[in-house]
Amino acid sequence: MEKLLVGSARHLEYSKSHSLSYLMLHLPFACDYNCTQCCNKVQFTHDGPPLSLVEIKSLIDEAKSLSFSVLVIAGEGEPLLDRNFREIVRIANEKGLMPYIFTNGRHLNPDMLDFLKHQNASLVINLNSLKEEAYESLNRRPGSCKEVQKNIANLRAAFSDTHAELSGYGLRRIAINTVLSKLNKEEIPKIIDFCGDDFVFVLNTPMIRGNAIGDHNFEDVKPRIETIPLGTTSDMKWCAYMRNGISIGSSGEILACAYALECSGYLGNVRQGGLKKYMGAANKVVDNFYAAEGHSRCIVRHQQYPQFINRLKGKK
Repeated sequence: MEKLLVGSARHLEYSKSHSLSYLMLHLPFACDYNCTQCCNKVQFTHDGPPLSLVEIKSLIDEAKSLSFSVLVIAGEGEPLLDRNFREIVRIANEKGLMPYIFTNGRHLNPDMLDFLKHQNASLVINLNSLKEEAYESLNRRPGSCKEVQKNIANLRAAFSDTHAELSGYGLRRIAINTVLSKLNKEEIPKIIDFCGDDFVFVLNTPMIRGNAIGDHNFEDVKPRIETIPLGTTSDMKWCAYMRNGISIGSSGEILACAYALECSGYLGNVRQGGLKKYMGAANKVVDNFYAAEGHSRCIVRHQQYPQFINRLKGKK
């Protein structure tokens, strides 16, 4: 039985009980890893101070009024390190937005697992290898592999009673995300086996930006096994996070995509007009670019992405 992560694009499409609308919210950068594929460890100029908890609550309220379904917290690093993380998740769940969280998994201690389970969160844990040497070579955090694998075992047990079914699909609230590299490409079948019936498995190709630029481990790697990225619409043409949502930087910047931090300062700021003012604004810019340079499911993986950013800068 194929598994779908609760809150993913295909889950929302098939359930028909939720709108396919995402509020992608960044938290200020904080991370205890230094991943070789990280595209966020480049210094970006933020458009003002970080959003306050009061401002974030207001955004969640507005998102609910606009029929958004999911609050995605990807962070610019590791979101579980943010001092407001728990309160933001609690508010989102209270307002009826599904908390959907990307994490390196290192801080999923039993207390955090219990909290996230009871806040109806879906979790996407980055796991780039089951092998200690490869895992820690990719994230450059000694001792982290055993810590994360222990937390994943606890997560598997804690969320085992959250499994459900929908129209012949298995619904899960936990997923493993692997970024393909030359260090793990032969290991992918083993990682899939490791996921078993508990985790949705997602395989992503690297974004050649930030730390990955010039790293031979991420050059010209192609998957032997095709999987559908979590945000992909069922027609396989669009990233629903971008097409049906709005991405907000940690200081309120409107971004074309949650990973397109280079857009900061060029598409507006949610502090000036709220979510409604900027709904669809990024899509218009992306559509104009695609009309000239060709379509891509993912704007940040478009071969001409640097040109896209240069065009934005020219329009400021």
